[in-house]
Amino acid sequence: MATKVDPTKPVGKGDYVVQDDDCMSSISEDSGHFWDTLWNLAENAALKETRKDPNVLMPGDKVTIPPITPKQVSKATGSTYQFRRKGVPAKLHLRILKQGEPRANESYRVDIDGKLTKGVTDADGVVDIYIPCKAKKGKLWVGPPEDEKMYTLQLGKTMPVERILGVKQRLKNIGYRCGSLDDEITDAYRNGLRNFQKDYELPGTGEADDATRQKLVDVHRS
Repeated sequence: MATKVDPTKPVGKGDYVVQDDDCMSSISEDSGHFWDTLWNLAENAALKETRKDPNVLMPGDKVTIPPITPKQVSKATGSTYQFRRKGVPAKLHLRILKQGEPRANESYRVDIDGKLTKGVTDADGVVDIYIPCKAKKGKLWVGPPEDEKMYTLQLGKTMPVERILGVKQRLKNIGYRCGSLDDEITDAYRNGLRNFQKDYELPGTGEADDATRQKLVDVHRS
């Protein structure tokens, strides 16, 4: 098993082996880089081409981590300045639906690793939640007490769509029942795929062919 990068020590150039629950944001947080610095690094081009999405990595993938390049800024003495690291925290973008319709202008509360925040969905049922780069889990409650729905959030765990688990995760996230979250092909999984294919005018085969996977990725991102 690979050792996590220690952000308190100098980071030398080398390969980091992706572990379960890793994403580019969590790896960059450990290494002291911006996530897009690592994602757009020439040495990581093959990984970027394969995975397409910095939040969808497979355990065993390798990420090249270069040495940190210090940045120097000249400022006058005798004054106080604030410096903000770009891209931190990360943002989780969700669209909440009920029976296919957005839950618009409804109150919500979210618990991310024990930190509670509140807000209101927009006219499209969208919730934007700022989260720590290494957050792993959370819960989201949407709606008034008499019609409240709770969603469990698994952060940084979406598998590539080439895996059955990756297909199931995306189906579940956009509202389709598909059975247990594993790599097993079941009747529930096939029914979930058929329902998705029907809604998006794809052949209702119950199989995750290339066209279905691509549409599933597109819908999940939107």
